[in-house]
Amino acid sequence: MDRNGDASNERVLVARIDGVPGGTSVDEKGNLYVAAKGIAIYSPEGHPIHVMEMKEQPSNCAFGEADDKSLFITARGVVYRVRLDVKGAGGTEALSRRWSLRVRA
Repeated sequence: MDRNGDASNERVLVARIDGVPGGTSVDEKGNLYVAAKGIAIYSPEGHPIHVMEMKEQPSNCAFGEADDKSLFITARGVVYRVRLDVKGAGGTEALSRRWSLRVRA
């Protein structure tokens, strides 16, 4: 982001996501979590780290709870909670400061 809050130095971080991308979240290390066919986790450089496979296709994911180490995942009317060893990045403000996201399938 530049001083005016406009996107600058845009680049494709992740291409060819398996499934239809939905919601995204970022952890304190800058890893990107994408709800698609499971929860795909990518490094800040866009390298795949892990996929949390799920029975149902997730639609969104967000960090929460007092310590911000729970990832909440929505899928077909159900909310899942996964405990992680990392914290969320601090909400959409932190996300918008770090990334200018455009997810492409």
